Amino acid sequence: MAFTLDAFDAAIAGAIARGASGRFVVALSGGLDSTVALHALLEAASTESVRAIHVDHGLHPDSVQWRGHCRSLCAALGVRFTDAIVTVRPQQGESPEDAARQARYRCLDAELGDGETLVTGHHADDQLETMLLQLLRGAGPAGLAAMPVLTTFGRGWLCRPLLGFRRDELARWAESRELAWLEDPSNREVGFDRNFLRHEVLPPLRRRWPAAAMSAVRSARHCGEALELMEALADADLIPISQNGCLDVAGVADLTPARQRNLLRRWMNRCGLTIPDARRLESILRDVIGARGDAEPEVRWPGGAVRRYRGRLHGLDAATLECLDQPQVERSWDVDGALDLGPGMGRLRLVRATGIGIAARWLEAGPLQVRRRAGGEKIRLAGRTGRRSLKKLLQEAGVPPWWRAHIPIVWQGSQLLSVGDLWYAAEASDEGPHAWQVIWEDRPEFS
Repeated sequence: MAFTLDAFDAAIAGAIARGASGRFVVALSGGLDSTVALHALLEAASTESVRAIHVDHGLHPDSVQWRGHCRSLCAALGVRFTDAIVTVRPQQGESPEDAARQARYRCLDAELGDGETLVTGHHADDQLETMLLQLLRGAGPAGLAAMPVLTTFGRGWLCRPLLGFRRDELARWAESRELAWLEDPSNREVGFDRNFLRHEVLPPLRRRWPAAAMSAVRSARHCGEALELMEALADADLIPISQNGCLDVAGVADLTPARQRNLLRRWMNRCGLTIPDARRLESILRDVIGARGDAEPEVRWPGGAVRRYRGRLHGLDAATLECLDQPQVERSWDVDGALDLGPGMGRLRLVRATGIGIAARWLEAGPLQVRRRAGGEKIRLAGRTGRRSLKKLLQEAGVPPWWRAHIPIVWQGSQLLSVGDLWYAAEASDEGPHAWQVIWEDRPEFS
């Protein structure tokens, strides 16, 4: 299909018909693809408004000049322009390409306004490269679906209206308009996987199969439809066995292996976990689902973990794991304000109690101390005889073992006052206007 404004506007109109807004934000690199997208959006009948964002990764000595080019282009076109500088730090095992991509999209997510539609310049040749890379990594339908034309993104949408066009078609249109664009020399470095495909593998493929790029677009669309059906099946399987974000182990075990894997991927995605590789997924099925009933196994990978407790699967995302890895720290609590418990743990606050709470006299003795469990703590609860171990109380409350050491315990000197907002010590509690209730704001989910 030749690139024309009518064909481009049809792609834009299709995205709007599916829910995207006509308030477009172009991810402007200054290269051919995003330059074409910017100019075409300004002329498209479906466009309501256009602005542009340039993300400078700081990876090339000319990046400042590239940023200036994009700023000048937008000024000449009367387009509102925003630039941002990001720091790229590849994690262990992560390529510089992937790290830059992740940093860029985090920045774009933060910059996108409510309901706006982010537009990128990905085209059919990009789709072919992406599919081949995914195929070589052993991806399933989710990976082979590659890049969708439209998807939700942050507070709005992400649209790729150029996926139906080849790069040479975009170049001919840009040349006919006498447009100027940047060429990133790093795109010629075949040490990068995508560049190797682009310069060493795809040219002979195109000579033998000229329609390869458009065929890849169709195949990606078919895989996307297959993925929708798989997700619908997984959603149906989740209904009877999912509760409070956890999975019933017996319910998972009743499914066929293929449906188990399909369900786990969908559930992990909902839990915000990075989907593990096939080896770890099989380990979850074998070592966690298949473990004996009283076992509490774990499978962990970069970006998430799955743990089993009392016949339920718990998914822990990267932020939760980071929270659980925080060292034990004693905190002094000036009760006139809230006490921050650290990343992912929320904060404690005191309010006048309507029921039971900490007796006011304990607050008058000075700042309180907040510590995590060290083990062996006991508490006598109001209205009950004898002292109970915190370990037993937390077990009875169904708090998973990995959270028990992170429950904040409020002390005044050697006197235990409360266990988070769960229980109050009888000898340190009161009711009504002479008591203060502990409120644990934004606390983790212990289900």
